[in-house]
Amino acid sequence: MDCIASHRWRSTWPCILIVLIMGAVVGALGVRADTPELPTRLLTGHTGEVLALAFAPDGRLLASGSSDQTIRLWDPITGHEQGLLRGHTGAVRALAFAANQQWLASGSVDGTIRVWELPQGRERKALPSRFGAIQGVAFAPDPRVVASVGEDGSLRLLDWAGGKEIQVVKGRLAILYAVVFAPDGLTVATGGSDGVARVWDVATLRERYTLPGHTGAVHTVAFAPHGALLSTGGSDGVIRLWDMTTGQERRILTGHRGAISAVAFTPDGQLLASTGADGAVRLWDVATGSVRTTLTGHTGPGLSLALAPNGTLLASGGQDRTIRLAALSAAPVAVPPVVATPPSSAPSSPPSAPSSPPPIQSLHALVIGNATYSDSPLLNPVNDATDMANLLRRLGFVTTLLSNADKPTMEQAIDVFTQGVPRGSIGLFFFSGHGVQAEGVNYLVPIGARFSAASDVKYRAVAADWVLARMDESGMDVKLLILDACRNNPLGRSWTRTFSRGLAVMETPKGSLIAYATSPGKTASDGTGRNSPFTARLLRELLVPGRPIELVFKAVRAGVGQDTNGQQIPWESSSLIGDVVFVR
Repeated sequence: MDCIASHRWRSTWPCILIVLIMGAVVGALGVRADTPELPTRLLTGHTGEVLALAFAPDGRLLASGSSDQTIRLWDPITGHEQGLLRGHTGAVRALAFAANQQWLASGSVDGTIRVWELPQGRERKALPSRFGAIQGVAFAPDPRVVASVGEDGSLRLLDWAGGKEIQVVKGRLAILYAVVFAPDGLTVATGGSDGVARVWDVATLRERYTLPGHTGAVHTVAFAPHGALLSTGGSDGVIRLWDMTTGQERRILTGHRGAISAVAFTPDGQLLASTGADGAVRLWDVATGSVRTTLTGHTGPGLSLALAPNGTLLASGGQDRTIRLAALSAAPVAVPPVVATPPSSAPSSPPSAPSSPPPIQSLHALVIGNATYSDSPLLNPVNDATDMANLLRRLGFVTTLLSNADKPTMEQAIDVFTQGVPRGSIGLFFFSGHGVQAEGVNYLVPIGARFSAASDVKYRAVAADWVLARMDESGMDVKLLILDACRNNPLGRSWTRTFSRGLAVMETPKGSLIAYATSPGKTASDGTGRNSPFTARLLRELLVPGRPIELVFKAVRAGVGQDTNGQQIPWESSSLIGDVVFVR
């Protein structure tokens, strides 16, 4: 069973947005005081406490483990259950995905570690333990290696396929509750009932740092994505941040009432999420130690926590047997087909019978992210394209994704994208990378392009006008061209007089919308997080229910302007007839 939950998400900011919906109080969720109301979702199905949560590396699957001895697999966007894994004879305390997404490891108080093959959900290996309950499991970057900790206080590195111990640190006079690998795989951290966290060199399993300070058991440990920080949470209700270059304590975070059950960093490492005995989920600013947001909703203690790899979703599991999904960026909602609605000249009247569903249109998308330019490489385009492609697929688009494509590859993909498309289709082209303007024409720069003369650009880059013309000639009813391509001049100072700054405004044939990451003649930021400012906002705003595409980009413009202190103002031109709505 799944439903949209009416959560009591309560912000701790002085400025709180509160919306009354069907008598339920729904707080605005996010990391800014001006964040609009975002969808939340309640997942039910477990008949016991939700003790463990883990997202797959691509974010398309959420696994939950429970005291009911089962593991459930969920689509985090639709909330639909995708699978039920049975085999443990005790509560499932720990879950971990392998980096290759093929394997899921689970640890249970029944003393076994089980490795499941995905997506089939078959049990691939069961590793019985002679040493008591398993409290924590973690995959190394090498998916053949699993770390485990448990009741006997030992840390074990296992070749799970061969069923052999690689290395082991024998138990101390403490139970070990948590284990996690550093992002580089060179160290592994543990937390135990003695109130101490320890960091070990994987190669030797010698102790690198001993991290005392908690006055109660350390239940949870988490590395920041950059590996420079370790967070620990304890039964003393305190979260501690540790510097992994020195082993020194950097900051103490207090605010929870009761034991800390789980902590997790956002992908950019700027925020830390935590939950515990008070049932609240808190988002902390790592740099300042202040609480950005407090979320409530569980009717009992929070026991588990997971953040989607792209930072858009936060999942929490509780003693109340529920999982709560909240949108931190792109909203996790079930989405019907994207529909272009023709305009109506007459006012609508209430139907006398239930209306039929809107017609399903053919949806096609080509998404390209180019980053590895030899002269001026970029940080985010591949992330931008990957996240956009994943979102569009969930919206029902038949989507082709290209990363770091040269000119022939781009042209071939555009040919395929615009051939054999049923008339009346909706087509979306997204490009993230370098773009240049020459003589009023916008060009998208492929990987490997070399320009020794100004005239080379029109032959060695891809004209955006040509892409739009091909879409128009294909018979697409709606043509969406999105260009996050107004980056700094990729061709060096010697070309600044030849090429105009930023991109030029293009003509829009009927039924078209062209969106630019910034205003004409300006350049856009690549960003310092996972996504560019433009794409980050677009991923979020596309999924606001009931919003036509023109209003989506208006919201993007406002958001990016705010995020960049007015330095970047997105722009669009439209000749659409009727409304195009991504989420009804």
